Amino acid sequence: MQLFYSSILYNSQSSSDNTNNQSTESNSSSSTPKRGKKLPSKIERSGNNSSTGRKNNGKANAKSTSRGKSIRNKADIKLTSYQKEALIGLLLGDVFAAREKSSYNTRLVFDQSKDLHSQYIYFLYDLFKAFVGTPPKSPSRKPDRRTGKTYESLMFKTLRFPCFNEFHDLFYSEGKKTVPLNIKDLFTVVSFAYWIMDDGGRSTTGGLILHTNSYTLEEVQLLMSVLTEKFGIVSGTWVRTLGRWAIYIPKKEMDKVRELVSTFIHPSMNYKIS
Repeated sequence: MQLFYSSILYNSQSSSDNTNNQSTESNSSSSTPKRGKKLPSKIERSGNNSSTGRKNNGKANAKSTSRGKSIRNKADIKLTSYQKEALIGLLLGDVFAAREKSSYNTRLVFDQSKDLHSQYIYFLYDLFKAFVGTPPKSPSRKPDRRTGKTYESLMFKTLRFPCFNEFHDLFYSEGKKTVPLNIKDLFTVVSFAYWIMDDGGRSTTGGLILHTNSYTLEEVQLLMSVLTEKFGIVSGTWVRTLGRWAIYIPKKEMDKVRELVSTFIHPSMNYKIS
């Protein structure tokens, strides 16, 4: 798989699709988490981690009508710095950015196990609810071909917004998810925390596994180098099956991981770093 490089300009305005001139009614923004320091107005691109807090993580600018409803033009909706940093980690994990045609805007798709991660999916819903039309639902599933069992999940999708287009352009090339070549400039502590919550797993030896199975070995090695260069975390590769690799962070490195991300981890996901 060829690595895809695309620089990301967080303060640029994405082009509108055929629905950009329509006004939409949004849900109210999520509450700002209590812990952490104020984030900068944009993500720093120097490679230094600037994300140590959560303030205004789910807020979006809106025009209030006399009836108390928020009516906003899609082109005017912007992600907060915290939401952008979280999305970098989520898109490294299981979140999917869907853009069926270049003339369409992008929607985000969130899908997690109903039995194991229902609290987590509602946590993500609260973070992005200003962009969502309906709360999480449990879709109908066919039995798994390997096990014959039917697994229930909770899913929600955002509406299509121009502000998501840059993330689709950043992570997708010819319809496949790839690791951006400039991931080091985009990856922050917040990104790391959300990547762990979305795609991490606890090892039986006390370490942490990041399930990077869909990426090439070159992409996996790039992500490992980012962890080392930015946070001093030493990791290794674990061959899941032929041609598929996971990142393994050993137990001796976990104190570093906890010190970095524990502020941003949802309580239901603490077991992954404990």
